[in-house]
Amino acid sequence: MLRETRFFSASLVVLLTVVTLASLGFAQVVPAAVGADGGEPSATDLAANEKRLSQWRDMLHYVQLARADLATSFAEAVLAEAKPEQIYMLSVEVKGSQVILTRAMGVEKLAPIVKKIRAKIDEGYQLYRSDAKEIQRMIDLLGGNPRQYMRASKRLAASGEYALPQMIAVLLDPKTSAVVREKISTVLPMGKKGNVRGLTEALIGTQNERLIQVLAAALGNIEYPHSVPHLKEVSLRKDLTEATRRIVIAAMVRCSDGDRGVVKKALSELYYKNALKYYYRHDSVLADERFDTANVWAFKDGVLTYTAVPRAIFCDVYAMRMARKTLQANQKYSPAVSLWLGAFLRREADLPEGAVDPLVAEGQAKAGDYTRAAGCDYAQQVLARAIRDGDTAVALGAIAALRDVAGAKNLPKIIDVGTVQPLVAAMSYSDRRVRFLAAEVLAHALPTEPYTGYQVVVPVLSDALRTGGLQRALVLADGTALNVVTDALRSKSFKVVSASDSLSAIKAARDAGGVDVIVVAKTQLASRMLSMVRRDAGMAPTPTIILGGGSKLAKLVQDDKKALLVPADKTGEALVAALPEAAKLAAGKPLTPEESSDWSIRAAKAIRLLGITGNKVYNIVQTEKALIEVMADKRITVSIAAANALTAIPGPVAQQALASQAAQGEAAAEIRVAAYKALAESVRRFGNQLTKAQSQAVVDLVNSKTDIAIRQAAAGALGALNLPSDLASPLILEAGGID
Repeated sequence: MLRETRFFSASLVVLLTVVTLASLGFAQVVPAAVGADGGEPSATDLAANEKRLSQWRDMLHYVQLARADLATSFAEAVLAEAKPEQIYMLSVEVKGSQVILTRAMGVEKLAPIVKKIRAKIDEGYQLYRSDAKEIQRMIDLLGGNPRQYMRASKRLAASGEYALPQMIAVLLDPKTSAVVREKISTVLPMGKKGNVRGLTEALIGTQNERLIQVLAAALGNIEYPHSVPHLKEVSLRKDLTEATRRIVIAAMVRCSDGDRGVVKKALSELYYKNALKYYYRHDSVLADERFDTANVWAFKDGVLTYTAVPRAIFCDVYAMRMARKTLQANQKYSPAVSLWLGAFLRREADLPEGAVDPLVAEGQAKAGDYTRAAGCDYAQQVLARAIRDGDTAVALGAIAALRDVAGAKNLPKIIDVGTVQPLVAAMSYSDRRVRFLAAEVLAHALPTEPYTGYQVVVPVLSDALRTGGLQRALVLADGTALNVVTDALRSKSFKVVSASDSLSAIKAARDAGGVDVIVVAKTQLASRMLSMVRRDAGMAPTPTIILGGGSKLAKLVQDDKKALLVPADKTGEALVAALPEAAKLAAGKPLTPEESSDWSIRAAKAIRLLGITGNKVYNIVQTEKALIEVMADKRITVSIAAANALTAIPGPVAQQALASQAAQGEAAAEIRVAAYKALAESVRRFGNQLTKAQSQAVVDLVNSKTDIAIRQAAAGALGALNLPSDLASPLILEAGGID
């Protein structure tokens, strides 16, 4: 009697709670506490549940009122007293919880505590779904009375893919009763899309025909297209009975939206279609975005298992799997090779910092190794796809592989006369890293004949040289507008070159060794200027700012992905404000200072290589101005690299610039030493092209009391100069301390 009274009292409390919640706008709540046998909860369970519900209700109430202090107080109580699984159940059972919490994330004072609550909800959801003991208990209840079956089936459906290994193990157990088998068959499709990957893996892995029938039927009921190739693969088995084959084919047709034409489609085609879905992250194959990991399934030795991988690489992993399945079906299906390589490159790039890819064995070759081994053709295919997709990480990986295989002998495989190949197209890519790396590869290939797009290499190397240094701007303007724009750009440390017509503007940009931004103030020339810039291979990626307004200019800019329309003003403030946005249009992710220095040095080394090998294809004299400019950089390693590159540039300008840099008394000793050594090399290669004053300056320096290392380097240059006696004699006459 006492027990019945307690139960009645607890039930009354729950009833009153439900009425109270309804009055506040909440739907009826199902108690989170349950009995040990899946039946009615005990009075203690109900009382504890009522307390949690009360705290949760109060928390939501004050969240809605934006009372952060009280909302935090009740939230902390929930976090302290409830398990993650119970918090998850509260969020599900109290209607509107997730909406209220989501809205609160936009309130600064509420966001911290709401973030904690939502993290616990997600944690609880995973624990709730993956509790192996609870899953087994629910499987055992499937064969019970109708009420137990209803509760068990609902719970197993909520567990989704996590219940699959145990349910399939029960199906494979010969001791399992026919009733339980039937009940499991009805539960398998309830997990819907989330169950497809586990079910298909078991389908193609098992040899048990009765299990094949159950799994195929379940997939047919779920009707998700990405199960089609797996069903197709099984339907092609020669050892299937016709009854089983009919079940599998029927499921395949259902998953193809009733299209019976799928029966005649090639297996490789179907798997490749799946591979593309994963590669391009189609909504139908995405993992649950609430969690940091996702499961990759395997069926081995009659057991279905999963491995949790970082969600960021989940689609990459499955894209590789589907591409491999494509090749297993048809080894000549070549697009699958480049897709597999691209997915592998992206998989490495997508792996979060500090995370581990559990599916990659220790000592496993890297994606770049496979891309190099596959050869130039496949690397080019990977690069072409990356450029189309705007996938910088994959593009860099593909070009890096080409760098290691490119050379004059196999360059025809990388470039083709009359066709713009991916490696050439990469030099017009939006991200500067891709542009620079492509130009470097083509420079190091040392081509012996011109090819389509070869003219772009040197301008891109010039851009790489100046990275992190002085920025240049081309201005198409005249009169007052020219003065306003020039002043605005110089205020941001731009070096300005200008012109009053389009042809002169393009020439001025080329003479300057390239520019970082173009500003068009003469709006009547905007259309012509944009057209000329985009057709010029070396200038095509350059961001362009048009100063003005009106629908025609707006349409012009809308059609050009690298242009901005900015209102003209008398002070140039709007232009200055637009410069950072313009830089993003063509530069990609900003380079770190270390990357900037590295690219300047690499570009200088590539130019030097072209010069000392006497390459006739690339005109490295075009880099002369950029090299001289960079040689004045305070970054010692960058300055030295530029000086070394200038030794390969013929003509008096480069050599005299080296002499001027060496004579700079304010320059660091390392820079001056390097400049004198570079001067000596230039003189040995091209003869003495210094002015008489510069030659005298070298003599004076050797006889000075400056740093001994600088004097020794200058002496080496002096020897190479082979000066006439009227300059060399004073060197001996003024020498002291020797006699």
